[in-house]
Amino acid sequence: MKHLLLLLVLCNAALVAASPWNAVADSIRSQLHFANTPYDSVKILYDLFDVENSASQREENGKLLYDVAVRAGDDGARLDMLRQLAVVLSRKPDACLALRKETDKIKSHPELADTKLFLDMYIILTKARNSSEAERQKQLAGLIANAEKPGGNWYVQVKDLYTVCVYLSLEGAPNLLEDYHDKLEKKLAEKPDLLYAVKNLYYTSAAIHFTDAGRQAKAVAADRKLLGVIKGLENMYKGKRRNFRNYDVQKYVSYRRLLHNHKALSSADVGKYYAASIELSKKNPAVEDDFKASPRVEAYYAVATKQYAKAVPLLRKAMETSNPGNLQFRRSMLEMIIEAAKGAGDSDALAAAVEEYDALIEKSKDVASKNLYRELQIKYDINLLRAKNASLEIEKRDSRLAAKRKVIWVISIALAVVVILLLVLLFYYRRTRSLTRNLSAALRRMEQERDTLNRIQTQLIKARDKAEAANMAKDEFLHSISHEIRTPLNAIMGFSRLIAKKVPETLAPKFKTFSKQITSNTELLEVLVNDILYLSSIEKHTPETSSEMISASTLLSQCAQWASHKVNPGVYVDCRMPRPDILIRSDRGSIEEVLMKMLSNAAKFTSKGSITLECVDNGPDGTVSFVITDTGSGIPAGYEEEIFERFVKLDSFKQGTGLGLYICRQIATSLHGKIYADPSYSGGARFVFTVPKEPVQPSK
Repeated sequence: MKHLLLLLVLCNAALVAASPWNAVADSIRSQLHFANTPYDSVKILYDLFDVENSASQREENGKLLYDVAVRAGDDGARLDMLRQLAVVLSRKPDACLALRKETDKIKSHPELADTKLFLDMYIILTKARNSSEAERQKQLAGLIANAEKPGGNWYVQVKDLYTVCVYLSLEGAPNLLEDYHDKLEKKLAEKPDLLYAVKNLYYTSAAIHFTDAGRQAKAVAADRKLLGVIKGLENMYKGKRRNFRNYDVQKYVSYRRLLHNHKALSSADVGKYYAASIELSKKNPAVEDDFKASPRVEAYYAVATKQYAKAVPLLRKAMETSNPGNLQFRRSMLEMIIEAAKGAGDSDALAAAVEEYDALIEKSKDVASKNLYRELQIKYDINLLRAKNASLEIEKRDSRLAAKRKVIWVISIALAVVVILLLVLLFYYRRTRSLTRNLSAALRRMEQERDTLNRIQTQLIKARDKAEAANMAKDEFLHSISHEIRTPLNAIMGFSRLIAKKVPETLAPKFKTFSKQITSNTELLEVLVNDILYLSSIEKHTPETSSEMISASTLLSQCAQWASHKVNPGVYVDCRMPRPDILIRSDRGSIEEVLMKMLSNAAKFTSKGSITLECVDNGPDGTVSFVITDTGSGIPAGYEEEIFERFVKLDSFKQGTGLGLYICRQIATSLHGKIYADPSYSGGARFVFTVPKEPVQPSK
């Protein structure tokens, strides 16, 4: 959030260079003495505001311009200056709130509502920076529910959706972030005449959010739309004769961010945006200063154009000048360094980058786990609120149906009275038979409408019963999970109490046994919880995968090292490295998850002998196979497919959830690969996991 606010200030405050314009500023300032009307003063002050580089001076000139615009009755200039002062004062929440209150003094103007929205969005940014995690989570579900209400106020819904996007970016919830950015963009599209200033702020935020979340294609799309908005702003201010106003710095930052996300660009676009960055650095001293301070543009371009030897030192320098707290940025930079070092054949740089990358991955695991928990909690809160709203809606419908039934009964009684009267009249006036028949037909229609209402009521009751049944199923599922977790947890707690007591020397062997039991049960609990959570996720929707370049040798080495700590005493883990190394572009985390689960399964059923891990390039078909072979108890004939079903355990005495192989197959399917047990192998068990070497493009 901090770097977003700083970027917004930089892109809007540094509109012109400092030193070349000092003389111009003095010349413009001298013209104020010759202004004959407030309108002339407004034009001169606009030029002075645009030329001045100092934030304090811009604030002073902006406030003076606003006061003159008030005296001149120029509401358009007032609103424009309120928006620009918000940018200058973006790091002062109280100042932004004061600017927002000024809009209440303007009764009507075509830009009034959009300006209020723009100022509200800036206030959201300043408040979000100072908000706690608990405060954000408390507000998220309510904001989402309010934004999703049909027929709500458009501006309120946009403001709430923007707040949700800002909060989700801080919470590290990329899936939800992408979803609600899409909803916000659709909402903004409903108002095609929306002020460029609002679009500028939104697409800047979106580009930064998606870049931080690693959604490169989304970030590129946002930046391209941002450049279109900037073009519109430039044309607008050119039409207003704001000759000193430019957006060079913001365009440069956008080009730099596009080059950072070069994997989502064509080679032609890479060249275009690089050339545009160079041109701006030659044209604008403010851009030139940033270009010289950090070689990010040159580094990204070198990687994108495969100038790997040039890229390695540039990337290192760029990373050293960046914010060390931005783990996602450092991860992407290290990935680029690894790619460049491989391409350049720089083994020393590659080894250092891989070591640093692995350390960062380990550091990021806790953050990733925390972010996953936050995202799951947010989803739960949203679904809970939606369920409450649905229940309230059903109650409202039931109430309306009850009222309709009362009306029908009243009408029925009234009609009965009418019928009786008509029968009496019929007795006396036989010539009124046609009227009686018409009334009878009307009664039949009322009966049909009543039957229709009764059927609707029955359908609503069935829907409510289904909802209650779903809730019961959910409760049973949660109860089952609790029971499964509680059993190993009780063991952990029991042994922990024994260990905590003073242990005599004679009981030292038992002490070690207890420690092993605690470790075993803890690991089982962790596996159980993770498998159930992952199972719940993949049954709702297909898990999202990423794409990165993976070294098969590195991956095999890491997995083998991990497995060596899981095997029984006397069991040897044989890691057979491919020669030459095999490079795969796929989701590293997903492949690693499958391999570890397969290795864990092999370790569980292998009491002696060895476990072999290897990777085979399948050649023309464009796939690679990871093969895990053990000398364990093997798989009974005919069970090769059954073991991939949920909760299937061939040996009930072995610890496990019965979900591992099922999850492996789900992951393999999501990667457009396959996994199977080799029925021809009889020396134990052999599992083959095959994935494409390159991502499979979805069919059109």
